[in-house]
Amino acid sequence: MTASKGEELFLQGQIDEALPVLEKEGEKGQGRSLYLLGTIYREGYGHVVANEKKAVHYFQAGKQAGEPLCQMAMAYTDDSLWDMAGNILRQVLMQAVAGDVLAMDEVGRFYCEPGMVMNPEEGFKWITKGALFEYWRALYDLGACYEDAGDTSKAKACYEKAASFGDKYSEYALGQMEIDEAFGNNDKDKLVKAMEWLEKAVAHGSGEAAGLLGELYLDMKYEETADYAGSSLVAPDETKAMAYLKQATDLGDETSAQLLAGLYDEKGDKKKAEKYYKKSIRLGNNEAQVSLGMFYLEQEQYTDAFRYLKKAADQGLDEAQYLVACMYANGQGVEQNHEEAMAWMEEAADNGNEEAEEALAQMR
Repeated sequence: MTASKGEELFLQGQIDEALPVLEKEGEKGQGRSLYLLGTIYREGYGHVVANEKKAVHYFQAGKQAGEPLCQMAMAYTDDSLWDMAGNILRQVLMQAVAGDVLAMDEVGRFYCEPGMVMNPEEGFKWITKGALFEYWRALYDLGACYEDAGDTSKAKACYEKAASFGDKYSEYALGQMEIDEAFGNNDKDKLVKAMEWLEKAVAHGSGEAAGLLGELYLDMKYEETADYAGSSLVAPDETKAMAYLKQATDLGDETSAQLLAGLYDEKGDKKKAEKYYKKSIRLGNNEAQVSLGMFYLEQEQYTDAFRYLKKAADQGLDEAQYLVACMYANGQGVEQNHEEAMAWMEEAADNGNEEAEEALAQMR
């Protein structure tokens, strides 16, 4: 099977260059190109922000074009395809046996995915085959398998090979592993190496890596929200921290946007705090709805506060459920309703909210 130009670029790890080529090929109905476009948007490879809706769009188009890889990718999200899973697997297995590295890795992932046709040993075998062909995605997957098994030496070897193709997830994984070792052993040299890996990941589009670099530079007072803040290995630098967090937000990291909003709130810049809370929500961070709701509560903007807290409460976040109960009880931002207040307080308590449990104990 001859790979298209877009597929060649993808296999070389040149995601940003591959994307426009794959889009043109996809417009012509090329199934494998549509599969790769779906994969890029599902995982957020290169400088693409992960977008499951776009990914499913491309996978559906590839499925209609008859591409088995797209049908298998759709099986992760479309329950109606379960009856066809065995047939799809046989088709993709045939491609893998014929030497298709994309199929090798997809079969491996399919076998390893919880809820699928679980067979980790078979999954490991196929991922290893893909890695032996130096397919960078399979190399990352193999590294993750070894890391989960506690073999950090083999995990690093796989990640480093994948990183040679510019895979930002492998670069981030290496940076994270070096950081854990640096802080575990108080090793400054390992921290320098970790930050080098993270900088490479940022250059290849990793918002998560930029966010972690931002956390490293945060001051001690933010230690509750930053895993590595306040360490003697890193001199606190709020200017650098905020610069990295802004970069992370621009690259689509929802957690960094929320953290940045909190920093602006601490500094008294309410306008920017509101902006970044909303940005975090747009990026898919449901917890930021709670933060924004609490932000509005502090400003006594009760209608706005209730709107965001109710959304978060409906999504099952216990802190929001407790606050919604309080707002119903006090008639803040909503008409006072003691029955609703009690219902939401019970919901929050059932979800483990201690304040709600204490409030219920006092009510009864």
